Amino acid sequence: MKRMLDEREKQTQYKIVARVYQFLIIGLGVSILIQQLLLNAPPSQYMAEVICFVAASLYSAFAKAKAGILYIRKDESAKKKWFGLLVALCAALASYYFLEGIHDPFRLVTFGISFSLFYLLSGAVLKSANERSKQELDKGLDEEDEMLENTDLGKDL
Repeated sequence: MKRMLDEREKQTQYKIVARVYQFLIIGLGVSILIQQLLLNAPPSQYMAEVICFVAASLYSAFAKAKAGILYIRKDESAKKKWFGLLVALCAALASYYFLEGIHDPFRLVTFGISFSLFYLLSGAVLKSANERSKQELDKGLDEEDEMLENTDLGKDL
């Protein structure tokens, strides 16, 4: 017969799995950087790692947004958002220019524009999904509170 885990054991198991995921993602990122920068490997050699890294990162972000637990600061200023875009764009262009050897100005500008649009669009989609999920979660909690107040259990508390 299979033993049932209590809540404390489940939470410990979830924490272990989360740490393993973090180590794997960090390991993939380090592996990509080592192959790119130190070994001068062609992109085809580390493309599997890039695909896994991007897929895992996107899944994590969208799953958190769908659950309404993606951390997005409401008081974040427009300056910080544009600064984040600028840093990400510079990193992407530097990678494209130096590591891939693409020096054609038209391709760099096209890449920069498409990267910026993707960055802004994905941020807007994540924020919208997160807000919608938070509202649904809050609505469910409010309904649960009302049900508790209307029962004898809620009156005893």
